[in-house]
Amino acid sequence: MRSGKDARRRPGPRGADVREQRSRDRQHARARAMARPKKQPAERRVASVRSDLTIAEKTYVQEQADKAGLSEAEYTRRRVLGFAVTTPARGGRTDPALVSEINRLGNQLSALGNLANQVALYLHTDRRIPPEWDALPGEIKAARKQVEQTLDKVLYDDGP
Repeated sequence: MRSGKDARRRPGPRGADVREQRSRDRQHARARAMARPKKQPAERRVASVRSDLTIAEKTYVQEQADKAGLSEAEYTRRRVLGFAVTTPARGGRTDPALVSEINRLGNQLSALGNLANQVALYLHTDRRIPPEWDALPGEIKAARKQVEQTLDKVLYDDGP
């Protein structure tokens, strides 16, 4: 039987080895926690299509994929399946005035949403709706139209 200091020692890794193992365990746990959920069998892309292209055609596909901000594979998949492939406006540059306008519209929509919630609350509690709230549906339609116009401008204008 051991006595004294030797009796308290346990066989196995000590000190730095234990810290390294714990660090690896934490990294693996984080990796498992942040992993993307597995796709259902019907969602997995397992089949492929191969096509021979000339160098000019390949270059064209690469250029179009770059303009659309997509990988070549995603660009080709969308084109083959007949999905729309849009090119982002302004080559990725952001117009500060447009960002400001989008923020303003977002705030306006938020205020209208809050007002709509108040109307719902009033209706569910058998209260009378104040007469100034009669303009709410028209305000919502006008804001929606402004949002649509601004988004069209952002997404589809060719810009400078």
